[in-house]
Amino acid sequence: MSKRDKTPLDAAREKFTHVAEEAKERYEKATSDVQKKAKEASDELRRGADMARKRYGEAEEQLRETYGRAQERAKDWNRDLHEYVQEKPGQAVLIAVAVGFVIGLLVRRR
Repeated sequence: MSKRDKTPLDAAREKFTHVAEEAKERYEKATSDVQKKAKEASDELRRGADMARKRYGEAEEQLRETYGRAQERAKDWNRDLHEYVQEKPGQAVLIAVAVGFVIGLLVRRR
């Protein structure tokens, strides 16, 4: 059958087939693009989560170190205070009374 012998039905089928193939190609390209973007977004989220975990771990370690140092200082101060009270009990009592008096003044004003 030559091009001249085509019936309107044949022309419509050919047109429909062409449109269907074009739609299929567009659909496949769109699907591919969506999959590619979804993978990129997933990779970006994974990198962000990894970075957050790393920073959290670093912050946790730093906090543990700071807490450990603070705990050691508190122990040192407690030991020093205990030694001071043992060596100079009279002065320790006077200092405690003075501190209590100042705190009492501050609390009463509020």
